[in-house]
Amino acid sequence: MGRNLERLTIDRRHPARETIGRAVDVLRSGGVVAFPTDTVFGLAAPATDEGARTLAEVKGRMDDKRFLIALLDVPRQGQWIEPIAPHIQKAISVLWPQKVSLLLPAGPAVGRELRDPHDRVGLRRAADALTRALAAALEGAVISTSANLSGAPPASSADEVAGELLGRIDLILDGGDSPSGALPTTVVDFVAATPRIVRQGACSPDRIAELLGYELDH
Repeated sequence: MGRNLERLTIDRRHPARETIGRAVDVLRSGGVVAFPTDTVFGLAAPATDEGARTLAEVKGRMDDKRFLIALLDVPRQGQWIEPIAPHIQKAISVLWPQKVSLLLPAGPAVGRELRDPHDRVGLRRAADALTRALAAALEGAVISTSANLSGAPPASSADEVAGELLGRIDLILDGGDSPSGALPTTVVDFVAATPRIVRQGACSPDRIAELLGYELDH
């Protein structure tokens, strides 16, 4: 792909406005930014069809999986998600901002490349300051996917990202390594007739059961 790679140091807890501004300039010009999340290193792109296509190309993704979107705040009905049942709204309120992503019925703001064949969209509430800053600068939402080629383990450091994705991404925000053994978010499907865990990750099934007051299938 031949992209030139820029690398900037950032305080992930107190990201400088100027550095976030540079990252947003890259994203709005069609570039891809790698950054440390509260789980593993991630790749960011605007939450649009074009952003999704760019990330799919960068990662070499050939399947029909869709990327997760990190939101600044709980989504408004009619924008990111369709109207949902009260028990799902309650689940959102207790599971966020835990390290949990939810598959929910996609609303009209969700492009074709961001909704799966079942019209679901994967959403999580951004919990860490850096992801929240990126989402805030991009009208409240940013695609956040693990920083790796499709099928490879998620990267946990800026050096790993550079080694694997050199020439494929435009900017790395280096805020230090991810915690040892860090996992991506747990994904829960709330569109299914019976809510279930479809990817185990950073938030354990026991913790989710504790928060919800009932266990999920997985």
